Amino acid sequence: MSDTGKASDGASAANCSEDFPAANNMRWRFADLSFWNAEKLCAYAERKGVSEEAAKARAEFGRLCAPFAHPQDAAFIKVENGVALVEKGGDFFEISPLSENFCKNFDEPSAYTALIAANARGIELDIKPDARGAICVFSGWFKGGVESFSMRVKAAENSDVKILLADAVYGSTFLLKGMRFDLAEGAKLSVCALGTADENSPKFERADVEISAGADFRFAGVEAGGAPTRCEMKLSLNGENANALYSKLLNCGGNTRHNLRTRQLHNAGSASSKVDIKAILKDLSGADFVGEVLVGRGAQKSKAYQSCRALQLSDEARLQASPILEIEANDVECSHGCAAAGPDEDELFYMRARGLNQQNARKLLVEGFAQGLLAQMEDAAFAEFALMALNSR
Repeated sequence: MSDTGKASDGASAANCSEDFPAANNMRWRFADLSFWNAEKLCAYAERKGVSEEAAKARAEFGRLCAPFAHPQDAAFIKVENGVALVEKGGDFFEISPLSENFCKNFDEPSAYTALIAANARGIELDIKPDARGAICVFSGWFKGGVESFSMRVKAAENSDVKILLADAVYGSTFLLKGMRFDLAEGAKLSVCALGTADENSPKFERADVEISAGADFRFAGVEAGGAPTRCEMKLSLNGENANALYSKLLNCGGNTRHNLRTRQLHNAGSASSKVDIKAILKDLSGADFVGEVLVGRGAQKSKAYQSCRALQLSDEARLQASPILEIEANDVECSHGCAAAGPDEDELFYMRARGLNQQNARKLLVEGFAQGLLAQMEDAAFAEFALMALNSR
């Protein structure tokens, strides 16, 4: 039985046949599927970044890495065009090449996840029991064409580790990224993530998280904008008192469209999960969010919540959100909320009355909207760097 089946236990089998939908699955009805198809992937396979683009990309990657090249008491791993270099190691984890069975538990509803599964290039991080520390993994991609990279993190019992992730994708590169996080009993794993790209370098990202009893997983990420992204995140809570918090900020400008799908699978009782999505919408951009909550019959006293909020800075920008709740237990707390609004004119008037021009007043509003999510990052310097990336777009 698949893990989806554990949460749904036979309910609406047609709806639960895939962890994530293929192009012909109408449950992904809000996504811009005209972009995410095999034809587009093949077109990118023939593209190679010109030297000028590659030079700019390398400079951007250097700028990205510089503030965190040697954080105090943190390990640092740099990935350049798929090659991982440990610039500063730690004694609380082990790093090794990714094993070939990394994606053996991935369903393959699309050409993208199939390619990730077929490509064993990547790294594994084995965090030791009772370990404490921080790991930075910064990756840069600027060769052009299609690139694929995966990472698996195993957090052993009672470990407490923070991971800082950053991607810089440039030079007409299509990045396929797969991640898997396995948390043993009592483990705590906090992930802070930042994605930057030029307008010609889209990214497909797939992440699976397995959370055991008493474990705590927290993810706070920012897509700073530039190119289309599609992200699929699955949170599986497999033991009592497991906890998951997934937060994502999407910065949408130009004609960029961000597609995001989350799934909260409650396979055990007394577990809690929360998904908090924010989108900044400008120009002709858009964001599509589909969030699923599935609570199995045996998952009593579960708590699940999802929220999607958007700051709409353009009348032409669009947010489309679809919450999907399938609840089979009768003693749970599950809810969802969605809101989209433009800038508060009273707040703009207040700031302009105190000397700020229109541009700076709007910038301050955007920073205030983003601050709630950035505050969830458990590294203040990384959160400040993410804010800088937002302001540069």
